[in-house]
Amino acid sequence: MNHDSLPPKTDAAADKVFSRFLARQAEQAQALTDGSDIVVVHSISPQRFLLLLDCTGLVRTSDGAVEEHRGFAIGVYLHDGYLSKPIPGIVLSCLFPSKTFHPNVLGPAMCVGRIAPATPLVDLVHRVYELVTYQSYTTLEYDALQPAACAWARHHRSRLPIDARPLRRGSSAQGVGV
Repeated sequence: MNHDSLPPKTDAAADKVFSRFLARQAEQAQALTDGSDIVVVHSISPQRFLLLLDCTGLVRTSDGAVEEHRGFAIGVYLHDGYLSKPIPGIVLSCLFPSKTFHPNVLGPAMCVGRIAPATPLVDLVHRVYELVTYQSYTTLEYDALQPAACAWARHHRSRLPIDARPLRRGSSAQGVGV
């Protein structure tokens, strides 16, 4: 069959596809919340979610010390073009704490690696959790948002991950990615 002869999707059809996608994301996020002692995913609107992570990561204090911190809030926005071209700087935002200390986090900016079109929300939640807890991180300064955290991670590998618990109850912990 020649796909060039098919009529393009109308805006209404695209909206319907996106609406179904968003509904699935909310359902899967609720299932993850129900199966985890660590994350609660709140649906703020069909496209916006708030992740509350009861896990331990790191922060840099006002005097420059690196300390463990428990509790993180991450905003997720599945923008209108998310199914075809997600924009990482728009999709994820570290809301709290503002001084999160991680090579892949600087202020609200978070880099969980490439986000493919239509990446499921629960996949983003897993990637964010692995990042915050240092189960996943880069040690390459040229590839980091916070180069000082790269050096810290290289010199403190024995402390990593900071929190190795699995995100879902009953599953084994993930391996450390570097």
